[in-house]
Amino acid sequence: MNSKQNDVLSFFDNFEAAAPASAPGAFIREVLPPNIGRLARGEHFSVFKREHAKEAASVYNYLISLDSYDDFKAKVVKFRPLLNEGIYMYAISMALLHRADTVGILLPPSWQINPKSYFTSETILHAKREAHCRQDVTVGSKPVPFFSTGTVRDAEFKLAWWREDVMLNGHHYHWHEVYPYEGTEKGNKTETKDRQGELFYYMHQQMIARYDAERLGVGLMRVEPYVNWSRPIQEGYNPHLTDYYGSKRFSARPANMFLADSWQDPQKPVLVSELMYHYNRLLDAVNTGHFKKVDNEKIEVEIDSLGAAVESSCSSPNKALYGSVHNDGHDLLAQVTDPDGRYKSAGGVMGATETAVRDPIFFRWHKFIDNLFVLHKLNLKSYTHEDLNLDGVTIHSVRVNVTNSENCEESVLTTRMEDFTVDISHDMFLDPDPDPQASPNTPVNVKVKKINHDHFEYKIVIKPIDLTYDQLKNRKFGKEGEGEGTCLADRYCECGWPEHMLLPRGTESGMQFDLFVMATDWSLDSPDNLDRGTSYCGLKDEKYPDSRSMGFPFDREMEDETIDTFTTRFPNMYSTPIKIKYTGYKASQ
Repeated sequence: MNSKQNDVLSFFDNFEAAAPASAPGAFIREVLPPNIGRLARGEHFSVFKREHAKEAASVYNYLISLDSYDDFKAKVVKFRPLLNEGIYMYAISMALLHRADTVGILLPPSWQINPKSYFTSETILHAKREAHCRQDVTVGSKPVPFFSTGTVRDAEFKLAWWREDVMLNGHHYHWHEVYPYEGTEKGNKTETKDRQGELFYYMHQQMIARYDAERLGVGLMRVEPYVNWSRPIQEGYNPHLTDYYGSKRFSARPANMFLADSWQDPQKPVLVSELMYHYNRLLDAVNTGHFKKVDNEKIEVEIDSLGAAVESSCSSPNKALYGSVHNDGHDLLAQVTDPDGRYKSAGGVMGATETAVRDPIFFRWHKFIDNLFVLHKLNLKSYTHEDLNLDGVTIHSVRVNVTNSENCEESVLTTRMEDFTVDISHDMFLDPDPDPQASPNTPVNVKVKKINHDHFEYKIVIKPIDLTYDQLKNRKFGKEGEGEGTCLADRYCECGWPEHMLLPRGTESGMQFDLFVMATDWSLDSPDNLDRGTSYCGLKDEKYPDSRSMGFPFDREMEDETIDTFTTRFPNMYSTPIKIKYTGYKASQ
């Protein structure tokens, strides 16, 4: 492991232990911009709160601007005792992902360095007891059990295992690190990344589609959008989580709470009426096909600018008019149990990107958000025959088979629930042992259950057209040396959908799906440098590696089409029915 990778691990290990003993005041006055250090240590950080996000952006942009890696490293060490803990972890991660001299560096999983946001407080308490009881006795120790957050009396608890998956929540947190809505500074400009607004739409839309599949698999209906804000929120949720510091619990939300204005910051309240106003302005823009800029200039609504306006990124065409619907909704839903802050609660899990996916209301809120994009897509013309066809190419057959199971039925994939064990002793917010002679953190393993699938392979028989000499000569191929397990300079490694959740759970009798395959023109799509995570995360500091609309060809309305008629019309498409069978829980040996 190289020295920089070791440095990165040290940035996130034993948070308090590495704090310098000297007073921080002189350093703050010496080097820090005036808007850094406003959120006190121990206060709850939420990237959905504009002021919190601005301070975090000031920190990571400052760190990105430092000329040398040595200077960056020194500043990171000095920041540890000065910054709010949540801002520190978010901003340092951001800087590491975007500095030119830290390319290829892998960040430790957020659910290991900050387990309090991923594992229940009962689990954390049990883990601490285990650590204190066996300082040096690690061999043969049993893993800490994972405590449940609810019971079957709540219908939504049927999918708690999916929403609370630590890697799924880590994916959501990491994506928002890679694509901060406050943008990154480049010269004198602050800007978001290529197609960031569209990717904001696409990533969340795919999460909703997948969650719908999981709901159908356990006998629940598809997600209903949270549309009527004057009606009670039917779903309750108790996350059983503490915040980063273990000092406050994330609030539990009882069923049938009402959305209310948030006055936690009296100078900048978040009002339901204002949220509705901004949402209606977005509807106006989608329906008319034009945004109004600050100077009243009209610009066309397209998917990227719509995503920027909905999230209210720094690329929004008019923040004053279109507001911050996505972020303010998260904030209001997080504060619903203590909207004026009278009880000084930490708020609900909707206020943090590392925890929001756990709450059933996350998907109802994002289904509501997604409907704005659906309305925009419905206003677009359907794809033409030329858009969809690929002359001279025919897909003859598509098969999918499990490769490592005794049950090798053709076109049947299998999933199972299995044990997953993770060490959470590298908690950056655990208090260090006061004895300098004490041993390092004792490994503390937590056992949880996760969905997984048997390995499978696709077998696609396709007749491509013969390429001419010039086409072969100018053909773009992948770079040499892109072996498995490498992290290249233009990649956001380990960003993307968790591999163990690649397939929906399915049902015991076999849940029916259509497997769709489409061959398209490489020269038009330009999907160079495809790798793990590029669909959701793109390439570092480069254009998104596919010129087609995200979700193509199903992102626009198809007149009187079914999968069967669609594939019949186009020989470069093929669809075959498959089943996904859930085979139950496989306990670890």
